[in-house]
Amino acid sequence: MKHLENLFGKVLDQSGIFKLAHKWTKQAFKDGRAEGDYLAIFSEYLRRAYSHNESTKADYEEYKNCRNRVDYIEDIPTWLLSENLSQQEFQAVQTAYTSETVRETAKAKLIAFSTDFGRITCWVPKSVMKKVA
Repeated sequence: MKHLENLFGKVLDQSGIFKLAHKWTKQAFKDGRAEGDYLAIFSEYLRRAYSHNESTKADYEEYKNCRNRVDYIEDIPTWLLSENLSQQEFQAVQTAYTSETVRETAKAKLIAFSTDFGRITCWVPKSVMKKVA
């Protein structure tokens, strides 16, 4: 999880949000960017700290959802194609203009992809294919 903190920043609890707002407020007074009532300036920075924290949470959730989403090429999961094809074949399949079922057994299909670089075939288990209604 440390790499996500480096990427998005740390998600703070209530205490952390207040500490961050105090830190920003003190820095603003020190740098001369703020003058007058400390509490009025602090309340503005507190709003910003809450907003910053919510943004960090949203970025983290979006990242998690994106990482957990399975992408498909012609109803076949991309992870399966990347595991069973070479890098060049996988890239060619991503730009394939047609695909067809060559052979079918009870548990798998032999799929042929027509690409600019020729025809690429791959056995795909039916259990991992996207269910088409």
